[in-house]
Order: sequence, then structure tokens, then C-alpha cells
Amino acid sequence: MAMLRCLCVAAVVRCPLRLSRPCPLPSPLLLGLLSRQVREAAGSAGAECGSVLKTPKGTRDHHPAQMALRERLFGTVVACFKRHGAAAIDTPLLELRETLMEKYGDNSKLIYELQDQGGELLALRYDLTVPFARYLAMNKITNIKRYHIAKVYRRDNPAMTRGRYREFYQCDFDIAGEYDPMIPDAECLKIVHEILSELQIGDFLIKVNDRRILNGMFAVCGIPESKLVTMCSTLDKLDKMPWEEVRSEMVGEKGLSPEAADRIGEYVQLHGEHGGIQPLPSLLLCCTPYECSCSPPCQAGWERCVLGRDGGAQSSTRGN
Repeated sequence: MAMLRCLCVAAVVRCPLRLSRPCPLPSPLLLGLLSRQVREAAGSAGAECGSVLKTPKGTRDHHPAQMALRERLFGTVVACFKRHGAAAIDTPLLELRETLMEKYGDNSKLIYELQDQGGELLALRYDLTVPFARYLAMNKITNIKRYHIAKVYRRDNPAMTRGRYREFYQCDFDIAGEYDPMIPDAECLKIVHEILSELQIGDFLIKVNDRRILNGMFAVCGIPESKLVTMCSTLDKLDKMPWEEVRSEMVGEKGLSPEAADRIGEYVQLHGEHGGIQPLPSLLLCCTPYECSCSPPCQAGWERCVLGRDGGAQSSTRGN
């Protein structure tokens, strides 16, 4: 690689910067010669190392055209964040291992772990959320509206053709503190809508979830509380895997009964604006902080409690 660097320097030195007259451009013949020498130098360096020059698995280089597009995209996103009064922060790429571990359930195995010369146990950040929580606690900050755009790292099995990388950017916007109910949620939705509209990507759909609905679904499907975190981790893969593969992981790797997995499957595959989501209001009534008035109780089967099958009750009343 030393030869490669020398060639690049030589190409610059041969065309010195002069204020008195324009710098002549190298001839096509010279450019072709330099290009061939650079390729040969790169090939020699790779041969000396016994391998082909390439980026690590799950990573990639970004060319000038791609960087220009990224800068335009980031500029649009940051401008929107600033319009909404957010301030930028930055946190180290490295965190203490103890800060990150046990924060991501089963996905903790995807954290890159390191050890420095002094023996300190470190890790590459997995996302921007846990470092933000550490930042708030360490600096005793109770109210902040912040954004953070930075690279994160996952020791995952990459599928680059499907957009799964080991190194990629995350773009976070968070409102931390005490505010009127639903106001921060509404602002976050507005920000997403503004950004996607300004980027002119065409029609888009914003999906909103609530962890309480997910916990309620698990409750009526008979999932024990001890398995909630690991089931959430598996269910989160539905954006990347078909339901059949997710179900196989639930049963084969997580030890869930096939019957419980099938009940979950009926819920997660519900779609539609009307008939497809009719069971959900009843589901909400059957979940914490509500109590189920069905007889037998909803834990005996979601078909009885929610869908009214097998002659069971179809509605529940709110508990006191």
C-alpha cells in the first residue's frame, strides 16, 4: 500500500498549484498510465496479504454520487428536526460493555464486544437509544428534545441485497421529560410526515404501534410473562422474515407451544381497515389495566374472549 500512496502523491506533485496561470490537466495517456499503475499496486498489495482487497462482510464503501444523495437526505432530515426545536448531541462510538449488555434481550448477542490494552471491557454501540439514556442519567437531564444521526453496529448475519448490514446509520429523534399526554407522540408523527413528504418518495404509510397492545395479545394467547421479551424480539423479525419462519423460531428455538404460536399468528396476520381489525377493541379490554369478565377467563383461549367462538362471550367490561 506504500507504493499506492506514493503514486497518488506523485500525481499531485507533477501538477503544482500556481496562482499565476491555470494548472494544465494531465493528458489521457498519463491518466491511463497512472490508473494502470494504481491497479497493479493494489493487486500487488493484495497478493502480499494473501487476499483480495475488499470491505469487511456486511459493510460497503460509498461513492461520491451516493454521498451527495446522503448529504441531501440528511440535510432535509436535520432541517426538519431543527424546525421542531431539537438540538443535536453526539455520544462515543464505544460504550462500556456493562452499559449495553442485557438491554436488548436476545439481540444482546449481536453486540460487538472489545477489550482495550488496559483490560477495560468495551462494545460498539448497537443503537442510539441506550447511549442516549446513559447520557441523560449521567448528566442529570430531565427534559430535552434531541436528534442524533450516527452509525451503529450489529454482529448479525448480513443480507446486503435485502438491506441488512453490520454497519449502518440510525436517525433518532426523542422527546424526553414530562409533557401533556399524546403531545410528543403527535409531534413525532408530524415530523415523520414532513420528512417523507419533503423527500418526495411517493405514497407512504406510517405505522403506529403500542407495546401495551402487544403485551395484551401475548396475554390472551397464554404467553407467560417470562417469555415476553424474547417473544417480542422474535416477532420483531416479521418485517424481514415470513410468518412461517418466525413461527418456526418461536416453537423450535424459544420453546413456545405450537398452539400458542398459531394463536399469535392469527393476530399478527390481521390486516384491513374494518373487518380485519374488529377483534382488537375487545383485546384491549381484556388486557392490563383492564380485567376480563369472560367466563371462563380470557387466558383459556382468545377465541372465546375476543372472537366469541365456541359459544363464549364476545365482549368484556372494563375493570375498576
